Amino acid sequence: MRHRARPRDYWSWCAEPLREAFEERCGWAAMFIADGCVDHFVSWDECKRRDPGLAYEWSNYRYVTPRLNSRKRHLEGLLDPFEVGPGWFRVELPSLLLVCTDQIPPEQRARAQQTIERLGLVGDRDPKIRRLRAGWLRRYRDDLLTLAGLGYFAPLVGQAVAALLDAEDERLDPVQREFRGRLLADRRAAGGTVP
Repeated sequence: MRHRARPRDYWSWCAEPLREAFEERCGWAAMFIADGCVDHFVSWDECKRRDPGLAYEWSNYRYVTPRLNSRKRHLEGLLDPFEVGPGWFRVELPSLLLVCTDQIPPEQRARAQQTIERLGLVGDRDPKIRRLRAGWLRRYRDDLLTLAGLGYFAPLVGQAVAALLDAEDERLDPVQREFRGRLLADRRAAGGTVP
């Protein structure tokens, strides 16, 4: 069986600078990854149809996990990680599910929701994404990371923990209060400081 010809791989050279530019975080999952790869935001098939040179442009490259790169493949209409503004997404605790927020401009909301669902970033259908988030949370709980460190390696998880710790009791539901109490107790038991 013959495979369609792929464009010449002139982008491998940029894997390391791209990794550094993304601070070693996946552009889609917004977490540190050890095994990222170069993703063409506009797929090479689409580049071939519209603009072959785009397959070799730095502006079309994203640093992502190979799993999400494979999942994205030829999907169109996704929100570009470079378009995402502060506060557009939030990780909910204790579920670790990703949700869209009201910070997303109305004209982008449908695309944002479609993007996280189609790529499995919500975490309800892809246990690996939730497992990654849980791993970073566990490192914080076990005093292997400070809150600032958690915020660096997994920004959305760090923001969720910071918001949980800052929240007044009456603003939390019983599940969140119990989760916060357990998280703080476990962190203290591991020798960590808590607010």
